[in-house]
Amino acid sequence: MPLIYLNKQYNTTLSLWLLTEETSFFDPISRQYNKEIKKETGKNIERKRQWLCARHLIHNFHNTSQNLVKTRAGQPFLPHENTYISISHSYEMVGVLTSDMPCGLDIEKRTDKLRRIRSKFVSKDENAEDLLKLHLIWCAKEAMYKAYGKKKLNFKEDLSVSTPDRVQSPSGTFTGSLKKDSLTINYLLSYEIWNTYLLVMAEETHRDTT
Repeated sequence: MPLIYLNKQYNTTLSLWLLTEETSFFDPISRQYNKEIKKETGKNIERKRQWLCARHLIHNFHNTSQNLVKTRAGQPFLPHENTYISISHSYEMVGVLTSDMPCGLDIEKRTDKLRRIRSKFVSKDENAEDLLKLHLIWCAKEAMYKAYGKKKLNFKEDLSVSTPDRVQSPSGTFTGSLKKDSLTINYLLSYEIWNTYLLVMAEETHRDTT
């Protein structure tokens, strides 16, 4: 299936693809990333399709010809470009977010599995009385974690969100923050609901190191 969503604003671009193609569809990108594919995806065919699809989105809808690389912490970036980038995929849904500010994207297919691990990422001050809000908190913290770009974050203690009283379909906004040692980062969180999928984007709005 082709691109299902493309939203270009003054400083961000979001692209989404519902993945139904065979791996051969992405042969042009496969040749471009020939050295990286095996190292990144191994023998997992589904992972390979998602990996190639993300790069297909980057090169066709995010105005870059450069190959994507990663930091030691695993954060993707484009060398020699002042562009921040985040990638996410869940089952058939693959997404790419680019921005001129630090950003993070997370996509999740809604399932009951998060109920079993809620104690690991939901604080007592966060409103998660139903499954949709539980997913909203999880996706938001994943997106902020990606925007931060470094490891060793405790989702329950270092990240917090202020979920809306009412989750409006199909989209809305709320806020979140990261507090780690002397660092505080505030984020604008935007969500979109796509049938059984939930998508959250995090964009950094303020940073304080006092």
